Amino acid sequence: MGRGRILAILAGLALTASLGAAQVTVVGTDSYPADVNNVQAAVLVPGATVLLSGVFNFGDSGQVVLAAPGVTLRGVFPGATIKGGLNPLRTVPEGVPVSGAKNLTIRNIRFEGWGGYAIYHAGVQDEGNRTLIEGNTFVNTRWPEDDPPTLGVHYCTGGGKAVIRKNRLVGTSLFAISTHDLTLHKDDFLLIEGNIIEDAHLDPLVVEVFGPAGGSPDHGPVIVRNNVIKISSDTPNPFVWGISLGTGYFGCAINNAIVEDNVITGRVCDGIVALPFGHGRKIVHNDLSGMTSFEAQIYSMGRKDLISGNKLGPVETFCEYGNFFSTAIALIAMEWSSFYPDTAPDTEPVTRNVLLANDYRRTGLEGWAFDANGDLASMGCVFLLSGVDAGWMDWWPGCEVTGNLIWEIGRFPAQGADRKPQVLEYPTHAHDNFILGQSAGGHWRLAAAGPGAGSTARRAAMTHREILARKLDSLRQKKVEWEGRR
Repeated sequence: MGRGRILAILAGLALTASLGAAQVTVVGTDSYPADVNNVQAAVLVPGATVLLSGVFNFGDSGQVVLAAPGVTLRGVFPGATIKGGLNPLRTVPEGVPVSGAKNLTIRNIRFEGWGGYAIYHAGVQDEGNRTLIEGNTFVNTRWPEDDPPTLGVHYCTGGGKAVIRKNRLVGTSLFAISTHDLTLHKDDFLLIEGNIIEDAHLDPLVVEVFGPAGGSPDHGPVIVRNNVIKISSDTPNPFVWGISLGTGYFGCAINNAIVEDNVITGRVCDGIVALPFGHGRKIVHNDLSGMTSFEAQIYSMGRKDLISGNKLGPVETFCEYGNFFSTAIALIAMEWSSFYPDTAPDTEPVTRNVLLANDYRRTGLEGWAFDANGDLASMGCVFLLSGVDAGWMDWWPGCEVTGNLIWEIGRFPAQGADRKPQVLEYPTHAHDNFILGQSAGGHWRLAAAGPGAGSTARRAAMTHREILARKLDSLRQKKVEWEGRR
């Protein structure tokens, strides 16, 4: 009798002897489908603590459906590894939501070489739900040949409190941590904290709280803090967002979010993105100094956001993907349904946002300037723009960027005698903003830039629309591929 067969029998005996108790120990045998069957049997017991030890082989498509309430799945000494599988741990069997998988805990498990999401938690419609995903390690051993895409943790429940912390995710080809369609009641919260995301290839951290067809009511707090995100140097898709509050893939918006003390390194399209409909977001004390962007380091399309105390990194200008959005911080009014037809337009202006005490010294941005032909000669640090003025879309209620406070004092890049303005309002729908403390020659409305500047800048702005359209097309295609295998 082979060693693997003996281990399988011993694992089965241990499992059978323990099913009547609150705690179950399952020993991996590194054989498929025995490992899947053994773990599946253990998690059927409500309230069970399932201790995993050894190597579990889930094959190419094995998965365990977590459908009982109060289950804890935890790796124990000397460790537990789940190899392979297609969505190896999930709470939604074959796309059908279940209500029983509330109060789920997954801790200290290593995932290797899986397809789809390693952990797919969805379908719980219960305000009393509590979720903890902590201390796990996810290593994609299939890049760049991973097909379907390899993603990390996806949290998509209808209610409750969730903590996703101290996980390490390496080599994901799409989202490392993502949420979608959450219903966060006033007493609920989402905490994404202390995770390390390495060698990420596309949009490593995405947070979204409502579906794409409607508005976003106030909800419980969302906190994204102390995460370290390292973008891969070999990603084939350059249109990466480091942290996204809302996304064109799932929908838009999030309110009452705090994004603080995160570190992002590598090359991105944009660093931290706060998409339309949302308000009351605080993007503070993030370290982007090791991150290079070819568009904005941070941009917001909402209202009442605070962007303060962030260390900003280098901005590429005049690169192959265009240059008009090569800036550090941008406040933009965008009619999102022109990119995503199922999304209603945001009827409120981009207003009452505050930019305060950010550090631009590493950006390399010389200030806004146009040459004698009206072409952009250099870019500056802060940009206020409406999509109407850029020629992207027709007028709509909410197309204005107005009533924002930009109070940046003394932390712009050093300049010579020819000091250029670092803050640019693009009229006519970006207007009446409060711009204080600008030590580099005051702020600048584009109307003062000279003949031809408006039309030249408008043509250049179209590049951003093309970039965003290409990014969304890429994400939609991955979504189609993914749903075809799910």
